[in-house]
Amino acid sequence: MLRTIINLSKVNKLSKVHPIEKIILFLFPIVILAFVRDLTMPVLLNIAVMIVLNMIIESPKHILIKFVKGIFIFSLLTSITVVFDYGIKHTVILILKSLSGVLCIFSFVITTPMEDVFYLTSNIKGVREINDIAKNMIRFLILVEDEYFIITKAMESRLGLNSVGYKIKNIGKILGILFINILNRWKEIKDSIDSRGYSGKTVYMERDYKFSGKRFLGICLYNIILVTSIFYANF
Repeated sequence: MLRTIINLSKVNKLSKVHPIEKIILFLFPIVILAFVRDLTMPVLLNIAVMIVLNMIIESPKHILIKFVKGIFIFSLLTSITVVFDYGIKHTVILILKSLSGVLCIFSFVITTPMEDVFYLTSNIKGVREINDIAKNMIRFLILVEDEYFIITKAMESRLGLNSVGYKIKNIGKILGILFINILNRWKEIKDSIDSRGYSGKTVYMERDYKFSGKRFLGICLYNIILVTSIFYANF
């Protein structure tokens, strides 16, 4: 799934749009809506906007549903204790904020190649080393995902996941194997970074982005609407 999302981000309709515009459009609402306490309208508005945008850019529905479903189930399970402490209303708002956040993150990831983010931050002196580590981590996560699918397919071919009992037992084994592999591979990545012997700088190809002043103003206006709605609701 990770490899698919990375490939889709390079051919998406918004892949050539300037990353700054997409950061403000998709990531700023997460920060803004973090201040919502008793109001559902701004959160519902952002959810509706993100769904419409994903329909416009024709994001793969099966990937979007799979992505959102996992976070939704996780939010439901983790919010059970919140119901008894804060009530149903706060729990609903918490779940809606989780859905809003995951839609924002998915929209950003599916439209923005990570190389674009690295390119923007590569000229910032204090972030160059973090760029190198992040780029290695992406490759590292792809390898972990590939190993997960290989191990899972091997388990399925031996009927190791055909019942609830086997699933619980063998999924634990899969996670244990992946954890050991993660530790081993992380040591290799750390050694490769430390063995350079100099403060390296990864060179990124210059990119041409489509920046629109009108689109940028529209994105800023949307964020202002969210901030204003929260401000007036609280005061």
